[in-house]
Amino acid sequence: PIYTKYFTLSWLKQWVLAINDLGVNIIFFGESLIGFYMINQNLISLSVFMTIIQASNMVINPIGWYMEMYNNVQSSSVVVDGYLKEVQKRKHQKKLLNEPIQSFLLKDLVFKRKEKTIFDHFTLQLQKGKKYLVVGESGCGKSTLLGLLSGTIPHPHIYANNIPTNALEHSSIAKQLTYLRQSPDLLPGTLEENITLWQTADSNKLNRVLDQVHLNSLKSRLHESVQEDSLEISGGELQRISLARGLYNIKDWLFLDEAFSALDEENAKQIEYDILKNYKGSIISISHKLFDENIMLFDEVIEFTKQGVNVLSSLEYLQKRKNSLHPIKNQISNNESVLPDKR
Repeated sequence: PIYTKYFTLSWLKQWVLAINDLGVNIIFFGESLIGFYMINQNLISLSVFMTIIQASNMVINPIGWYMEMYNNVQSSSVVVDGYLKEVQKRKHQKKLLNEPIQSFLLKDLVFKRKEKTIFDHFTLQLQKGKKYLVVGESGCGKSTLLGLLSGTIPHPHIYANNIPTNALEHSSIAKQLTYLRQSPDLLPGTLEENITLWQTADSNKLNRVLDQVHLNSLKSRLHESVQEDSLEISGGELQRISLARGLYNIKDWLFLDEAFSALDEENAKQIEYDILKNYKGSIISISHKLFDENIMLFDEVIEFTKQGVNVLSSLEYLQKRKNSLHPIKNQISNNESVLPDKR
């Protein structure tokens, strides 16, 4: 492993520094032995000897410090060079994915986080062009799923076009997907540059995207810099700027991690509906704000439960959701003997 080689090389550094210290100590003890011999033979006095030692230290110590610094730099360069060569070697071993990603596959996936099992021999294939809703309680592993698929969490059992993602250059996966997180950040520059990512702005496209995410109020403020202390952006506006950025720079795969969480119910419902209806690429969306009309636009629902991960059709999930929201009503309607016959 790379770290084993790194620590092996670090022993060379310690060995060189030890030799340097040994050399300084030999000179010091050599001076002392000669000095004590000369004092014993009454050739010099103790005060003269101490003066010689002090004068010698004024010469020897700077030389020792210089040699220590020089050896430190030289030996460290061996460690750093070895580490960088190993990194480059491993980097070149990874492949570039030059074709479009047609599918992601989680194959017999076992994944634990802090001793908690998230996936237990789980298999799932996600196809290009389909839309997937991911639901479940907070902390159950939904964001981990997107991290695994995007390659930010490397794992040997995740495949893109049947190639393990940990064998691919991360950039070749990242350039094919847009990943919008729950808590986005504003980037240095103007509001327009935050959306276009410093591309030459296409005014028609920019206006269309701002309309799509209900940001008409910002059209007159696009020149404002995010460094300005007077810039006032609400949490909902910040999240819609992130959505606008993703839609303006749209790619084949769209990952949404609670991308509507800061929006009010009406805006969340309308913007999500518009994206699901008009976006032709693949969507994997984590959401706690669920609307029946929008759920119907998803092809499948990936549901995280305490018992494991289930994959349902949107109709199956809607029926299950309906039953869980109205358990008493459904129990009565499904069991005629609950109420006594009063005939």
